[in-house]
Amino acid sequence: MDYFQEGDSIECQCSEIISKKFSKGYLKSHPKNGKAYMFYKCDRSGTAEITEELYPKKFVIEKSSYLNEGDKLNGDKLDIYIDKKKRLKPEHIGGHTGKHGSRKFNTNSFTYAQIIKRYDTVPFKPNDKKELNK
Repeated sequence: MDYFQEGDSIECQCSEIISKKFSKGYLKSHPKNGKAYMFYKCDRSGTAEITEELYPKKFVIEKSSYLNEGDKLNGDKLDIYIDKKKRLKPEHIGGHTGKHGSRKFNTNSFTYAQIIKRYDTVPFKPNDKKELNK
């Protein structure tokens, strides 16, 4: 399922993250559990998709996070926390959105992603938690 609302989040073991612009990763403690993660900000059309579920399938940070394989966040700005101490280098992919290229990386350790700013064109209220596919 695709999710588009501010505050929606995913937690997974492996994920694919695509965005037009990534901040340089740095270590940052997550405010909810205090653990240090490699932190990235994704600007301009970010997506984060679960490619491998957590095992056991339990929440680590946020009780309302989506945990199923194939769940995908789509937003204008995303915050990404990865349980890794080394920076990931995004690879360039062309034509992800229109004629502009994007950058992508795949994670292979615990990942938490959250939508900070939704697309302006999404037809729901900012606090509405409905899925777009319904």
